[in-house]
Amino acid sequence: MTILNDAQIDESFAQLKEELSRVCIALYIRRMVYGSGGNVSARWRDIILITPTGQMLGDITPDSLCLLDLDETPLTNDRPTSKWCLHLAVYQQNPQLSAIVCSMFFQALPTEVASTRLRALKLNGTLAIFS
Repeated sequence: MTILNDAQIDESFAQLKEELSRVCIALYIRRMVYGSGGNVSARWRDIILITPTGQMLGDITPDSLCLLDLDETPLTNDRPTSKWCLHLAVYQQNPQLSAIVCSMFFQALPTEVASTRLRALKLNGTLAIFS
């Protein structure tokens, strides 16, 4: 259940949620994650959209994403990935950063990952890719 009301969510936010869920599914389909491993987040204004804990990326939907603000306040009732502190720290130290992908796919080259479906994240900042 989301604490934000509909007036606070504009079209760009909805598009980002949709795109982030597509990236999660693409990582799963390409076998760059396994089980419930891997996590993905994106920044929208002062809100972090992040994958929930324990959920396979192949099952992520726009509504299953968790929301946090930059002060660590949860904006949804679902629990974010256990790596949420890492994501938040990276965003706080890198204000220009707009997305993080932690694929747990150790053989993937970041350039290969970035040149695939992840380019669909149409954000104005940098994309960080961890493996």
